[in-house]
Amino acid sequence: PVKPITQAGTVVGTFQYMSPEQVQGQEADARSDIFALGAVLYEMVTGKRAFEGKSAISVASAILEKEPEPISALQPMTPPALDQVVRGCLRKEPEERYQSAHDVKLQLKWIAEGGSQAGAPAVVVKHRRHREWVAWGAAALLLAAATILGAAALRRYLEQPQVVRFAIPQPEGASFRFGIFGGSPAPAAISPDGKLVVFGADAGGKRLLWVRPLNAFEARPLEGTQGAQYPFWSPDSRWVGFFADGKLKKIEASGQTPTETLCDAPDGRGGTWNREGVIVFQPTSTATSLQQVSENGGTPAAVGPPVTEKNLSLRWPFFLPDGKHFLFTIGSPSLQKKQTGGGIFVGSLDSQESRRILEDDSNAVYVPSGHLLFVRDQVLMAIEFDAPTLKTRGGVRPLAESVQYEPLRWMGHFSASQTGTLLFWKGTASPARQLTWFDRSGKVLGKFGEPDNYLGIRLSPGGKQVAAVIGGSGKQNVDIWLLDLERGGRTRFTFSPAADVAPVWSPDQKDIVYSSQESGAFDLYLKAANGASSEHLLFQSSEGKIATDWSADGKTILFNAIRSHVEIWAYSLAGHKAAPVLSGDFNYVNSVFS
Repeated sequence: PVKPITQAGTVVGTFQYMSPEQVQGQEADARSDIFALGAVLYEMVTGKRAFEGKSAISVASAILEKEPEPISALQPMTPPALDQVVRGCLRKEPEERYQSAHDVKLQLKWIAEGGSQAGAPAVVVKHRRHREWVAWGAAALLLAAATILGAAALRRYLEQPQVVRFAIPQPEGASFRFGIFGGSPAPAAISPDGKLVVFGADAGGKRLLWVRPLNAFEARPLEGTQGAQYPFWSPDSRWVGFFADGKLKKIEASGQTPTETLCDAPDGRGGTWNREGVIVFQPTSTATSLQQVSENGGTPAAVGPPVTEKNLSLRWPFFLPDGKHFLFTIGSPSLQKKQTGGGIFVGSLDSQESRRILEDDSNAVYVPSGHLLFVRDQVLMAIEFDAPTLKTRGGVRPLAESVQYEPLRWMGHFSASQTGTLLFWKGTASPARQLTWFDRSGKVLGKFGEPDNYLGIRLSPGGKQVAAVIGGSGKQNVDIWLLDLERGGRTRFTFSPAADVAPVWSPDQKDIVYSSQESGAFDLYLKAANGASSEHLLFQSSEGKIATDWSADGKTILFNAIRSHVEIWAYSLAGHKAAPVLSGDFNYVNSVFS
């Protein structure tokens, strides 16, 4: 007998039993199963496959263009009605086939009960006794097959999965690792098979990745993942990719093998892994293009579209099912997405062309139900997405509220498996926070200012003003505001469409230095505290810079330089130069002068 020709790839299955629409890579439905049933019935009765060929291509061509030889030509004793039933299953167009397994079942039952005698040729009736066992035996066997198929189809199309919701607690003696400013976040990610969750947590002075099987009560740490950021899974759910120590690395989820280093990635912002062993990732927060590298390591190469406009940053790639196209985010601190080019895009491994899918500043993932998931205003949204045409359909609908979102990283903390399991960090329903005074013992002394989305605050040396970073929620831009503690009220201090953060007062309170994405990476800017003059660029370089303190003599500004590790640098106002103060194999953050 001819062995079935099976081909793996975009068209998966045994070709001899595939419908024309499946061969052409189109969407399959219950009528595709009817075609497969017809092919099985044909082979059961004749002992020969309905469509044959010497190669997968010739079999596919036969399915699309040829009609199988009549059953009566191969088995003359077969009831003509049975031939008609099989032909009705094997129609090229889905609309011309039997529309359900139940219809096939009724026809086969009619044949088994003797209905096939009607209209049978005389020569066939003459030999009915000799072939009666064929009609009854074949019809009964095919009736059983149709009943089984019908029951399976009924279960598949009518049964609805039960929705189960539960929370994953942090490991005993550990705390989830999560941070917006100065932190090194390791958001949770669920494996493609829906069986494992990886997340970051601190325990015993070490920051590691942990793996929690969903069928177990305990999570286990993965040794060798110190300082890990942004974990992502291999398609077979065996490996975890992550960023640490300025490198892109991978480790087996079982933890049984040492960590492997794949390539350089000084400040990674997301990765994705396809079945051909290609990893697409963002090596730094300011890179102008995504990179690709083999799962076995090597020299990375640019992939997808580059960006040249200032303030834009590519990140959070996610492969679509074909393993060639991928989603990614171009983050823009400006609220005018159409003008600045921010949003959710789709790119390709073999082209620099891209297409904007949505204007939202969020990471996005694709799920097998045919939807894109993304975050808008702390609500996890879903929209229909046709992967072959790369186009959305219809409107968006909410899935979950109060999902944690990082406005300066344009990232929602959620993940989805290929089996229908959704994972997300629960955030606050409202981003509003209240500024509050405490004494040294922790007693509340009072409150000031209106509740808002405060992302950082700095008290002036005289204690009469607060420079506050506010925004990042909904349509709020991230800016610095000045709050007057004596007279009340507040005034806007920065007006850039980019994110302005980390304000630091000069010792005489006349100036404020801060970090802004006005030129792409976070650079240091200086502006008079009374707003009498415009800001000016103080220090610019390829690394991100976060201001942390100003010396009492007014001569030196401390800042964090985001390189392969977070380093402490000092900028001399007299010499207009910057130099490292502390660097090495650790992250040094939030430095201040004595």
